[in-house]
Amino acid sequence: MQRITFKQYVGVRIRGTEEAELRSENYHLWRAAYLTAQVESGGMYGTVMNYDGTGMTAGIHQAIAVYPRELAHPDGNAEDDQGLLWKLIARIGVGFVHPALIEIIEALFDRGWFIAPDNLLRNRKTGEVVPGPFIRKELTGSADGRMPMSGPGRERAERYVQLFHVAFSDRKTFSPQDRFGMEQMSKRAHRAKINGKTIQEAVYGYKDISVITVGNLGPEMDLAMCFFWSNTVNAPFYALKYLGFCLPILRKEGPETFAKALVWRLGKSMYGRWNEDLKNGRYQRTRKAAMEIWPRELFEGPQAIMPKDIP
Repeated sequence: MQRITFKQYVGVRIRGTEEAELRSENYHLWRAAYLTAQVESGGMYGTVMNYDGTGMTAGIHQAIAVYPRELAHPDGNAEDDQGLLWKLIARIGVGFVHPALIEIIEALFDRGWFIAPDNLLRNRKTGEVVPGPFIRKELTGSADGRMPMSGPGRERAERYVQLFHVAFSDRKTFSPQDRFGMEQMSKRAHRAKINGKTIQEAVYGYKDISVITVGNLGPEMDLAMCFFWSNTVNAPFYALKYLGFCLPILRKEGPETFAKALVWRLGKSMYGRWNEDLKNGRYQRTRKAAMEIWPRELFEGPQAIMPKDIP
């Protein structure tokens, strides 16, 4: 267990040891989920951390307990504080309740909380949504996301990290983790809109994203949209914004030109660590993982849509 300082936060990380596999390589959504996993968790089941202000981050696609940005606005809605980790736990529990998850749920129950049917952590007496700072204090040992050097808060935080690591390292939880990530992508494809059209309508057309194959899209579009979905997990607003910039190209110049434009637009972004100039940034890490799946000509040569250095 490694103690890490990240910006104003402090916590620990346990790296996963069970490697993810590309289970259905011909389906676009499976490839998007696999590529996302490589960037989010290193493609390892059981990767868990609490050092970035999220309270807890777990799952192959790294679902979070709370949103740090929402917690920075104390007058906000408590429902907006909570991330998808609680929904993921509930989803896993439908088919298999892991002993470590039971211990987590019991610890939360002793704290006076439970995961409600709406997948939010609520007060078991009042039914009210638990505010994000309370959750972060429980999971990290401090409401500000800075895990103490020692004491009960540090011990409790490390125990939670260990329990999440054990639960998400168990093979019986792998399929729910995979499918949960794909479900979130599919939902966003059908709900997020650009100029009145959903992503599904604007990009994929009449075929549902869940049944689209590489053959339906072509390798260029398949790679570009998988890259888009990977970035969406990190920052949905910015990924959608850049997709919107490129959609006119899809209509006017076709899918191959659109694919290159989208990849380059995402790779040139100055948001977070997206820029292609960053050695270990999101672009280069995604490209490295993608080269194991897609044809080499998409990454090298004059026609590359995801070159190491974007002109």
